[in-house]
Amino acid sequence: MWVVLAHSSGIISRATGSPSLAAVLEMGWFGVDVFFLLSGFILSHVHLSDFRSINWHATRTFILLRLSRIYPVHVFSLAVVLGFFVFTVALGKPATGRPRFEFDLFVGNLFLVQSWGWANNDSWNVLSWSISTEWFMYLLFPLLATLVGRVHSPIVALVAAAAAITAEILVLRSLGLSGTFTTYQWGLIRTFFSFVAGCFLYVAFRSGRLTTLPWWWIEVSLGIWLLIAMVGLRSAFAALPAAAGLIIALAMNEGPISRFCRTKAAFFLGEVSYSLYMMHMVTLEIVFLPLDYSRYHSVVTGLPLLGWYGLAVVAIAYVTLWTYTHVERPARMWLRIRIGRLG
Repeated sequence: MWVVLAHSSGIISRATGSPSLAAVLEMGWFGVDVFFLLSGFILSHVHLSDFRSINWHATRTFILLRLSRIYPVHVFSLAVVLGFFVFTVALGKPATGRPRFEFDLFVGNLFLVQSWGWANNDSWNVLSWSISTEWFMYLLFPLLATLVGRVHSPIVALVAAAAAITAEILVLRSLGLSGTFTTYQWGLIRTFFSFVAGCFLYVAFRSGRLTTLPWWWIEVSLGIWLLIAMVGLRSAFAALPAAAGLIIALAMNEGPISRFCRTKAAFFLGEVSYSLYMMHMVTLEIVFLPLDYSRYHSVVTGLPLLGWYGLAVVAIAYVTLWTYTHVERPARMWLRIRIGRLG
């Protein structure tokens, strides 16, 4: 949800006249970093034991399962963006001269390689950059899992996770970045180190030797640290260690944040989060298209703009639920049945 608000921060700032609110909302892009950490942790929880050594059957099954998870919604969102592009061309916008809609980037999107370092601009569904880098980590995971799985000491695992996060910060700083916000150009670096850290965090958790720590207090302290880093300092580098530690704390399931994550509402949001993430930007573009083509678009502020944004929120909710119900869930189930038949 915070990512959605981050992409709406400019609209909300114009509507409310509050730059400080927009500044806080803009930090929602850090939710993608949390996703990369969590992805490494969860995939290790589910699949680490499958790769005590690399074998073709486990690798093929893993890759196909991950493809069934991400590809149907990815292709659907790409088709919607293609329709949006064709419609804007029909309205008079030129088909060429818009780098986002270059043909080679469309091909890159189809094969999920658009963010592997060769493009430095938005392309088609601008949010799919993270799915592209995540796909790279899926392809790497069988090899990574065989290496990470050899670590059994929670201390070694925690040191390795800390080293991965430190390396990410140092590398991104050496590239001239003041935070983790990078997508097409250096997004693969951002994804790699966070994902690896998440894998090692799971190894530390599965050891069972950390259960005696005061996790209620650790969870609350890390939550406060994360809030200060995001809202007060607005520093992703300061927030990254807190987010990593909080993932283990939530897995221990002893604090108030963990309790919220067990509610039906939190579970439901988690279920539809992928469809929400992939579809919200193009939905915003479509809803605001009439304003973009209106000669009065620059003067629409305050309550009228806030009302229009309210319509966009309703549209995002509807599109998210429709995509989850009619695309994501049925396509994933259909594909997994066929993957199961492959043996």
